[in-house]
Amino acid sequence: MANRKGYVFDRDSLVFRKKGMTIGSVLKFLAIFATSSVTFTLMVYLIFSFFFNTKEEAVLIEQNKAYMQQIPRLQEKADMLADELRYLAACDSIIYRSIFRSDAPKLDVMKSFAFLGGIDTIPDTRVTEYSAAKLRVLEDKSRSVEANLRAVLEILAERGDLPPMTSPVAGLSPAQVGASVGNRINPFYKVPVYHGGMDIISDADVPVVATGEGVVSSVKRSMKGQGNVVTVSHPGGYFTKYAHLSSISVSKGMKVRPGSRIGGVGVSGNAYAPHLHYEVLKDTVVMNPVNYMFASFNVPDYVDMLVVSSVTKQSMD
Repeated sequence: MANRKGYVFDRDSLVFRKKGMTIGSVLKFLAIFATSSVTFTLMVYLIFSFFFNTKEEAVLIEQNKAYMQQIPRLQEKADMLADELRYLAACDSIIYRSIFRSDAPKLDVMKSFAFLGGIDTIPDTRVTEYSAAKLRVLEDKSRSVEANLRAVLEILAERGDLPPMTSPVAGLSPAQVGASVGNRINPFYKVPVYHGGMDIISDADVPVVATGEGVVSSVKRSMKGQGNVVTVSHPGGYFTKYAHLSSISVSKGMKVRPGSRIGGVGVSGNAYAPHLHYEVLKDTVVMNPVNYMFASFNVPDYVDMLVVSSVTKQSMD
């Protein structure tokens, strides 16, 4: 006979004694204890993880914040270096064509990182590492291109083949750049006509200067066609032409240096408004003048000039 309090009646000794624990009851107790312990531990861990951070987690959080602050600066610097790289590549291409009569090879310096373009979610550390790696590649490439450009310019200077590389109008801004070489809409006929130079919009009588060392090969005064025109012969087979001048300050056979006054901006000949029509030729081949003016501009302005001169479809003459 047993009661509900865990005692049994001993028929031999006629007394009640406490019921002993069986193996099953012990196992049951251990299972309940283990389950309760695990459950309690898990609850404590979840509460701790939601509301508290370990020292390692706190350090990682601070590092991520620092990385996120660095990303805009790294991106800005990378964009600036990319602009400079495009500018140096354009200059390199000009020199390359001058020496080898072909375009410079184009290399994708970031090709090894192309796989990252398809990843939607990248950890902050990977983004920072990628930006830093891209920055290092651009810096190395920029230094390499600049060193090559300097070496080529030194060689050309020694040979006396340095092309005209400055602006024919001092203080020229990208907003003053008009149509360059190619088919452009003629302001008088309103149809596409081949345009062999670059229009530089300016006030009348603003000084026009030589863009390189050379000799005045011809001076033409006229009220027709390109109006008053001065042509300068430069070393290496280069010629520069300055048209629609309001006045002429040189004579045939005169030696000029970069910055020597040629004349003034005008509207002589068939000109829609005061501007300078500027041409660059190499061995009688028409070149794009915007590619020969980089020595007078910083990188952002020069890039803007490249864009404006290529998209402007309306010429001034």
